[in-house]
Amino acid sequence: ARTVLLATGVHDNHPPLAGVEPAIRRGLVRICPICDAYEVIGKRVAVVGDSDLGGREARFLTTYTPDVTLLHVGPPEALGGEERAALDAFGVRVLEAALTDLTLERSRVVLAGAEPFEHLYSALGCSARAELAARAGVATNDQGYLVAGQAHQETAVPGIWAAGDAVRGLNQISVAQAEAAIAATAMHNHLREQDGELAGSKLGGEGQPAAATA
Repeated sequence: ARTVLLATGVHDNHPPLAGVEPAIRRGLVRICPICDAYEVIGKRVAVVGDSDLGGREARFLTTYTPDVTLLHVGPPEALGGEERAALDAFGVRVLEAALTDLTLERSRVVLAGAEPFEHLYSALGCSARAELAARAGVATNDQGYLVAGQAHQETAVPGIWAAGDAVRGLNQISVAQAEAAIAATAMHNHLREQDGELAGSKLGGEGQPAAATA
């Protein structure tokens, strides 16, 4: 192919618990509070995390329910002092826990020695699916996401563009669709230029939305 668009997405780092996939399907374990936290309004919610990311997600969830507990499963020092102070200010309980102490039942999450939770949010992050891109020589940033230009989604490898969650990690469908549209327009124009066609066959303009389709 003369042009390639990489839209390989990410892999969610689910907690390694027995029955986690069925629990996600029935809404007991959840991944994205931005997407569905309105469904846990006023409920008893736990967040499992191993870094400050877990703390930030737990604080965000206090917008929906005052009953939020962070189950910190990483080393104690992985949850910084400033984040612990912020959690305290938001009324979030912090429990140092081990994943082996967690059990997923049909309609509740059980932690040994604690009152059961109605829902568990996973804040263990995600990993970009970058293996194919790496084999093609596409650079990644220090978080493992593909490096693509802000203007046209092009990578540093000629002929390869990238879009979606694998690029910036915002993990929103609307963002991925927009990036793909930008990349597709740039790819169209690139091919027309390679074929020596007239400028009139190009879509859009520099910094302008496309006014026609191919």
